[in-house]
Amino acid sequence: MTEEKAGLIKNKTGLIIVIAMWIVAAWLLFPLLGIGSLDLENAKRYIFRSAGGTAILIILFGKTLFDLFFLKAESVKHSVLSVVFLTLYLFAIAGVLVYIVSRMIMIYINTQASESMMF
Repeated sequence: MTEEKAGLIKNKTGLIIVIAMWIVAAWLLFPLLGIGSLDLENAKRYIFRSAGGTAILIILFGKTLFDLFFLKAESVKHSVLSVVFLTLYLFAIAGVLVYIVSRMIMIYINTQASESMMF
C-alpha cells in the first residue's frame, strides 16, 4: 500500500469517527432538546444521557480547537477557506454547548422556583 493511499484511508477513518460521535451526541441530547415543559420530573430520566452527550460535545470542541490552533504550527499549509470553515464549525459547537448548558440551568431554576412555592 502506498503512503498516499494510507493517508487517504486514515482521513476517511477519522471523518467516519467524527460523524459517528456527532450521531451519538445527537441521540444522547435529543430528549433534552425535545422536552416541552422544563421540569425536573421530565429531565430526571435523561440526565445521564444529557451529561454523556455534553461530554462528547466538549471532546469535539477540544479536538476542533486543537486542530485550529496547534495544527497551524505544522509545516503543512492549510487554505484560508479550510481555516474559516474550521472556525465556523468551532463556533457552532460552542453555540450548541451554550444552548445545552443554558437549557439545563433553566430546568434547575424552574424546579427550584416550583419547590420554593410549595413550602
